[in-house]
Amino acid sequence: MPLLIALLELKLYLRNRAELAFSLALPIALFALMYFSFSDDAAFSADAHVVDMDGGSHAREFVRRLDALDEIDVRERTMAEVESELDRSAITMAVAIPAGFSAAIDAGETATLTFMRRGNGGDAGQIVASVARGTAQNLAGEVRVARLAFASTAPFGVSQAEARDAAQAALDRARQAPPVVETRGVSADEGPDLIDRMLPGMVVMFLLFTISLGAQTIVEERRLGTLERLMTTRLSASGLFFGKFLSGVLRAAAQSAVLLALGFAVLGAGGAAEFAQIMALCVCVAAAVSGIGLIIAALARTRDQAIW
Repeated sequence: MPLLIALLELKLYLRNRAELAFSLALPIALFALMYFSFSDDAAFSADAHVVDMDGGSHAREFVRRLDALDEIDVRERTMAEVESELDRSAITMAVAIPAGFSAAIDAGETATLTFMRRGNGGDAGQIVASVARGTAQNLAGEVRVARLAFASTAPFGVSQAEARDAAQAALDRARQAPPVVETRGVSADEGPDLIDRMLPGMVVMFLLFTISLGAQTIVEERRLGTLERLMTTRLSASGLFFGKFLSGVLRAAAQSAVLLALGFAVLGAGGAAEFAQIMALCVCVAAAVSGIGLIIAALARTRDQAIW
């Protein structure tokens, strides 16, 4: 008899469009909204507005390397264009390569870049400035290494081009296998991704809906006299309690199965093993919330009280 009560209420639940919308359509809409609102998978990208007033080989190499980065799209401008757009706040940061940039690098002197900002340059502008500064430093460092290599090998008859090529090859090998131990914390690729972080909380939150639904149902049955009529049958109070408890568990489990199946199919959150593990967790949580719903139903006297 308790199982029949549970199956009957599950059947009524599946036929009730309002409850289905509340327990299935609403969670799906909320999860989609939260997923697309808080997703942090979008890669950084920004425009780098560059004014080349030098035109030398190292200035052009700096622009080429900066433009080669996937995150940055270089837009070469004139000084007049940059000043006008900064005044109009059309852009917030620009990089100016002053005349003498390439000559300073060749001479081993300090080469400078000019960062023209509107305010603090904005978050994207500050990142672009940092990347541009690092690119220029790497370029100047490579030229200095090549010059030192030539100075050391010139007495042995090594040409400047040979010394430069050898130094560049050594730098390339160092980049591929850096001789520095790298310590990394948990990154987005190594740690829990967005689905791993959001799914447990979302599942528990949506299962809590069954508390309200179950409590409202019992309060309404008490108001209509359905519970009193059931007690006139051979069904005992404990059997009625267990039937209501089991119906809450089945309803929450059905809700969880639909939501998880949709999430796993659309988002690729895991495989069959992960699905089974999360469903086991959902059944445990469903049992807990079904029991809480019965307690609320015993204390509430109206539907509004059960909801709040």
